[in-house]
Amino acid sequence: MNFLLFYKDELSCNNTKGVITGSRLSFLKERYTIKEGQEISVGLIDGKLGKAKVIKMTNNEILFDVNLDKESPQKLDLTLIISICRPQTNKKILHIATSLGVKKIIFLRCDNIPKSYIQSTSLSEKNIKNECLLAMSQVGDTFFPEIKIYKSIFDCFNEEGENLINNNLNVIADTNCNYELNRDNFSNISNIKCIAIGPESGFSDKEIEYFHQKSFKSIGLGERILRVEVALGYLIGKING
Repeated sequence: MNFLLFYKDELSCNNTKGVITGSRLSFLKERYTIKEGQEISVGLIDGKLGKAKVIKMTNNEILFDVNLDKESPQKLDLTLIISICRPQTNKKILHIATSLGVKKIIFLRCDNIPKSYIQSTSLSEKNIKNECLLAMSQVGDTFFPEIKIYKSIFDCFNEEGENLINNNLNVIADTNCNYELNRDNFSNISNIKCIAIGPESGFSDKEIEYFHQKSFKSIGLGERILRVEVALGYLIGKING
């Protein structure tokens, strides 16, 4: 963890003093070796980044002098639509997408996964928040991505509809497509606003057809069948490379 992120109620009204207590104190001690006089990188959730100096430590609290003077990194203007997966993969998806600055993450229950996956505790509000916070603390981002979960592709587009389409360039990872995402095939690759990634077995034919009806373009990821989280990093790297 490279940054300690404060909640608003852990700072004074002018954001110059900070205090960590309770379960947050235990969490902090697990991940930092802290001593009085030490300066660490910090941020305010939904606010700025900066530095904090440890001015007092007891068994019950740690007090800080805080100076927040830098803006949080800008989010990618990118929406990720991704299949709900196994719990550990869901956590990896959240961590990678948050670390890379994805603005919005939409989880879908796809045809090719068990129905029980949508009930995974890895996608509870608390666990999503914790996983995103760990990623934000690693990279120095103070803003959570927007997270949505839908029971099907149809529920997703009924709700998100125009926000997703809206004349944007959107792509879907298709295991049966050989048309790769690169600048030879997409001269305007940096204008992609939404990427859709299915489970390792791919989206169903019905789902792919529906994406095409919504003006998504199929792309291939080469001959190898990639894990979902690897495909995610690969595609975001292509868009921003």
